[in-house]
Amino acid sequence: MSSPRPPHRPEAVKEKQQTATPVTVWLKHHQAACKNAIKHLSHSPLSTLLTVFVVAIALSLPAGLQVAIKNLEAGHNAVNNQAKISLYLSMHTPKAEITSLITQLKNNDSLLDITFISAEQALQDFQSSSQLGNTLSTLKHNPLPASIIITPNTKKLTIDDIELLVADYQALEAVELAQIDAGWLKKLFSIIDLAKHFAIGVGIFLIFAVLILIGNTIRNLGQNFQEEIAISKLVGATDAYVRRIFLYSGLFYGLFGSLLGLLFVYLGMLWLTPHINELADLYNGNISLIPPDSGDIFSLLGIGTVLGLGGAWAAANRIINQLSL
Repeated sequence: MSSPRPPHRPEAVKEKQQTATPVTVWLKHHQAACKNAIKHLSHSPLSTLLTVFVVAIALSLPAGLQVAIKNLEAGHNAVNNQAKISLYLSMHTPKAEITSLITQLKNNDSLLDITFISAEQALQDFQSSSQLGNTLSTLKHNPLPASIIITPNTKKLTIDDIELLVADYQALEAVELAQIDAGWLKKLFSIIDLAKHFAIGVGIFLIFAVLILIGNTIRNLGQNFQEEIAISKLVGATDAYVRRIFLYSGLFYGLFGSLLGLLFVYLGMLWLTPHINELADLYNGNISLIPPDSGDIFSLLGIGTVLGLGGAWAAANRIINQLSL
């Protein structure tokens, strides 16, 4: 037979109440609100999973576009190696003037590399790369001019800036012809600019979609537990306490939706990698996708969390106002 339990001592209860600090009470309220939110979400698991899945899809689309833009911008390294300005010098330009021009170009911070090709070197390269080597050797004079190959920094210079440089170089007395094939550069920069604006537009649209989705889900959740909320308010629950339950629900929707959306982005990259490798092999290149960095990850998680809290806040205030009528 078990011994009877000792009665509660009012002194012990009073001492326990006195030791409870405001921070402890605040933490207990949040702990209770979090448990209630989990209980409400687990009451309809299918609806909860579908909402998280839809939020993940909505957040993964702009995140995937951001990754695509980052990889396009990473192509600047390849552009820097291929965007060449060719300056063909006049045949009788003095060496001192050529040296002065090269020094002036090297002092320009917007230019990555300056390569001088003498007329003799140009002739040797042409003979080795063509089938006219014996024919060219019979000529009395070298018909090829000296040239300067310039690699502009496309991270600092736009295509318009590069074209202005070419025009300035063409005006130099020592330069016979200045040229660059800028058509493909314009197309590349146009694609990157279009992708940025498209990502911004899609991101703004999906932000409102996530807010509406989470708000409607929280509102439906509140209607399912309207009687429980009303009873809680009758026994003294404040509006802040009731709102806190829905805020935790929105937090879970946004956070887990962001995590799942991030997983979708990585799965998409894994699916695209073999196809990109095949494309790189066709062009004898090496292309590697750049995954989201820590900043991208925390940004996505932060945006999802804020959207979840924002949608839940609006829906909770509406439910509270309806109960107050």
